[in-house]
Amino acid sequence: MSIPCKIRMASRLLLGVALLFCGVFGAFAEVEEQSGRTTNTTTATNNAVIWPSVEEEALATAVVYSTEYPGSLKIARHYLEKRNIPTNNLIAISPAWSGGIQRSDYENQIEKPILEQLSKKGLLTLGRSTNALEAPAGGIRYLVLCRGIPFVIYDKRRLDQKKQCGAAVDSELASVFLRRQSKEKLPAFDGLEGFLPNEAAAPQVTPAQMGPEKHLLMVARLDGPSDEIAMGLVDKALKAEEEGLWGQGCFDVRGLTEREEDRGYLLGDLWLRRAAYWWRTAGLDFLLDEEPATIAAERPLPSLAFYAGWYDWNASGPFAEGLAEFVPGAFAYHLHSFSAQDIYSNTNHWVGPLLKRGAACTVGYVDEPFLGQTLDVGLFAEWFLRGASFGEAAYHALPVLSWQTTVVGDPLYRPFRLPPIERFIKTFSEYPYLAGWAVVQTVNLNLLKAMEEEKVLEYIEGIYKDNQMDWALGQWLIRFYMKEEQWEKALMVAENLLGQSRELSHVQRCWTLLQKAEALSRLAKYKEANQTFKSLYEEYAPLQKGKEFLKQWENAARRAPSRADLRKIRSLRAE
Repeated sequence: MSIPCKIRMASRLLLGVALLFCGVFGAFAEVEEQSGRTTNTTTATNNAVIWPSVEEEALATAVVYSTEYPGSLKIARHYLEKRNIPTNNLIAISPAWSGGIQRSDYENQIEKPILEQLSKKGLLTLGRSTNALEAPAGGIRYLVLCRGIPFVIYDKRRLDQKKQCGAAVDSELASVFLRRQSKEKLPAFDGLEGFLPNEAAAPQVTPAQMGPEKHLLMVARLDGPSDEIAMGLVDKALKAEEEGLWGQGCFDVRGLTEREEDRGYLLGDLWLRRAAYWWRTAGLDFLLDEEPATIAAERPLPSLAFYAGWYDWNASGPFAEGLAEFVPGAFAYHLHSFSAQDIYSNTNHWVGPLLKRGAACTVGYVDEPFLGQTLDVGLFAEWFLRGASFGEAAYHALPVLSWQTTVVGDPLYRPFRLPPIERFIKTFSEYPYLAGWAVVQTVNLNLLKAMEEEKVLEYIEGIYKDNQMDWALGQWLIRFYMKEEQWEKALMVAENLLGQSRELSHVQRCWTLLQKAEALSRLAKYKEANQTFKSLYEEYAPLQKGKEFLKQWENAARRAPSRADLRKIRSLRAE
């Protein structure tokens, strides 16, 4: 379908969506009201939150680069230009180019020069009689570190005198207001022995209070395996702010229960389930994996807007094999104690690989933080979806500072700034190729409000007839038909999508072919199913390692029958 035709379709959709809107967004509002949490920031009128303007946020952001790394200044200038941050807010420091830095060098080469320059530029005030820091009106809230600045502090005094332990540069800088309070408030703290409670994580705190008012500096970095990746983080964020963050969520829990052997880790599962709950409450499509193991390599993950899971040492499954793809602006988070131990690697740990795959923002740990001191990703999802910036949501969801956490991405990134109805209208009128996602969100919200399934299905089928290449609409229908065991209809939609394969990404095509193969098998069309499985085997190498994929292919090959393919499958299974 041509773009002009899509635009006409989008205008026709507006009336239908407006009808569906009636009472829909009460679902999210009711959950907010029942949760007892406030979302006000600056001012609110008619229950709509008014966030700080982009101009206000730019003025409250300082950007730090390293003179010792050639690409750092280029990244900093790119960020200043894209976010319209005054050049006065640019700070130069000179730490040695390395991922890590010793404690004394951190203090002399990073923290001290940053604070001194922030003071000279009028973004904060160094107390004369005490060591305290203050931020003047219109002063600093965000600090952005550019690639080339170390991310881990090596310190033998932390926790174990015999062990070289790490602290995150980001978290240490985030706690400068807290650590420089008067000794009467922190009598036993010398800045090294352990973490500090994050005052901004308190339940009653609002996004407007995230900053010096709660002794917090929201620190994030533009970093990753390459300069291009680091520079592109703001570009992806801005694209999602303009067009909307549209895609599916993926939540990989471990299926833990109240059993005694699970209790030590149950909190992590509960946080992940809470994130899935808020994603679902917003009407967005999602996958919830409850198997103990992480997601298998054979499971493609197309069009990811939000990923949260645990607990592998290095990137695994589709994230390692190239079968996971992120939409522009996607948040991705894997809970593991050393997920940010080497953020420059494309393969080791998680932060680097997730950024390499296309994620725009993430959170990780340079050393062992202990589960209770990690990101409450459920709370993060709640704030993020309600319109908080990436920096606000991340630091509100972090219970401690002066610890192991590094926050990677544009902290000003705020993809849900617009109220939902405005977001829908903008998508339909300006970005019709994303309209399918907006329709899916609307119908999901209506299903949450207990609208009759038949009416919702009739509506979405009517739209799909005019737009049979729309991935989001087609996938919603395929899942619905498969749930109802309407395999002929599921097959028809899958073949329609594959017929427009130029519009599908590599991962989208893989997933749709798997759906087609399953539908063919269910319809006892085994020759066609076997051929589809064989095509997948030849085109997508990661599937060759998949136990479930080989099992399904073997079933089709046996009934086709195809002895040659059966020999190949058995050889692969033996390997």
